[in-house]
Amino acid sequence: MLDRACGLFEHFPADWRAAALRAMAADHSWKRVAEEYIDLYRSMTFA
Repeated sequence: MLDRACGLFEHFPADWRAAALRAMAADHSWKRVAEEYIDLYRSMTFA
């Protein structure tokens, strides 16, 4: 996996940058995950 990432960085810098920007724009917070678990819990307990 690391080899693929390094190859992308070296040979396709525009694609690397696009992937980096997508990763930085994604929501990786616990807030989103916690809300999903709360929704799941509610759907199971109040169904």
